[in-house]
Amino acid sequence: MPLFALALLLLILSAVAYPLCQAASTGGVIYYANGNDEATYLQYDFARAAASALRPSQLLVVAGHQLGLSGGWVNFLADLVVPAAFVLFGAAAFRQLGWSPARARLSGLAIATVPVLFSAVNPLLKAWSRWCVHTGWSFWWNMVEQPTPALLRTPEPQLSWMLILASVVLALRLRTAWPVLLAAPFAYPFVGVPAAFVALAWELKRRWPLARWPVAGPLFAAYLALGLAATLVYHFLTTPRIRLLVLDTHLPMGSLSSLLALALYMWCRHRLPPGQRFVALAAALAPLAACNVQVLSGHIGMPVNFEQFAGIFSITVVLLLGAANRPRLIPAFVAAGYALLLWSNVGLFRENASLTARLPFDARLARALQEDPRHTAINDVPMSSILNLAYPREATTALAYNQFFPAVADQYWETYLCVRARILREHGDDTAFRQALADLDHCYLLGGQDYVMANLFHKAHFVHLVDLDTPPRPEFDRPLRYFYVTGEAQELR
Repeated sequence: MPLFALALLLLILSAVAYPLCQAASTGGVIYYANGNDEATYLQYDFARAAASALRPSQLLVVAGHQLGLSGGWVNFLADLVVPAAFVLFGAAAFRQLGWSPARARLSGLAIATVPVLFSAVNPLLKAWSRWCVHTGWSFWWNMVEQPTPALLRTPEPQLSWMLILASVVLALRLRTAWPVLLAAPFAYPFVGVPAAFVALAWELKRRWPLARWPVAGPLFAAYLALGLAATLVYHFLTTPRIRLLVLDTHLPMGSLSSLLALALYMWCRHRLPPGQRFVALAAALAPLAACNVQVLSGHIGMPVNFEQFAGIFSITVVLLLGAANRPRLIPAFVAAGYALLLWSNVGLFRENASLTARLPFDARLARALQEDPRHTAINDVPMSSILNLAYPREATTALAYNQFFPAVADQYWETYLCVRARILREHGDDTAFRQALADLDHCYLLGGQDYVMANLFHKAHFVHLVDLDTPPRPEFDRPLRYFYVTGEAQELR
């Protein structure tokens, strides 16, 4: 028990070491990111626009801001609490399977650490991902892409995995999949869809009326249900702006995580109890089912997220169930995953420190962000974006990345036109400002349609969403406060 507590404490401290150091140097102001797009999802205006009953994590972000917490502090508290809760919920789930307390605690730690081995934090899988992108195989072969730990990406998939794992504990206690099925619609789709597949297959298996196909039947029925749900979501819940980011195709694709999980399943299936054998098979197939809903619905959006936010956990679940009779195997995987996660957290510390050091946080910057962030111009998009998280209910800074996202693009477009015109008039010779404006012009124009992990090299034509020659409206024009970063532009991994 003391060793488990020490390992958990070290894991948490490695995740929050940078914000603690930053708060000490800025007088309590925190702005950092441990995952891609955190500067968007934790920003107040975006969270408020995206929040809904089906996105409760954004409601929590809004609540945090309204309680006086900045996006950075919401990030810090989530990184502090969620990994510990995740480990404890994981241990509780394995206790429901009848495992001993010590073995359940170790497996709970494994749920938080081992998935990193199958993510792009692993240099081998990162290289594989780059090869797939460069050769165009990313359309046919789904793979992990973001080299940051999924469990530290706030608020999603971080909070959704905590929700799903808590529902799994309840499902095991009640011996029914309904808690997971009821929780899945409120989870991040890239987590909720694979979880719903496993839960629905398990529930159908228990009630399957036919003597034939007792295994394939429930699995295929659950896949059909996913396809039907995806079709309904696309036609009734997806806005026209979001549909532009969806790829229209019926072609299938492979899943690296399902391939690895199925290999593990074939290795261990004869040693699994009958009840766990089917769940392990469903978990192994879940990423494959999720990234192939387009075969039935004709539409798929960002399939890579099924792999990197769910597939890595599917492999881990199959591994833990299969290694139940091999007591030395789980500690070996935990040690490897733990070491890789610590190495990743050290890297994130350095990247955050390198980024934020390029613009000292002084009284003038603090005043500008508190008084009028929308007219605070920083000649670097990553720095502008991360400073969105410095204060509670802070508006997006003038050149922040998140302003072109569909939820807030219309809200910010008129102001951006005035900011753009004023910068070109007053600092048109500044190369960094011109590059930042060129990047944002492109983002506003296409709205992310050309992002390769969304279009998978299979979109040749993109809709222009704005007219960059639109004259700015004087009522949105105000003087800008200018800030300049030092050194080379750098973006978090």
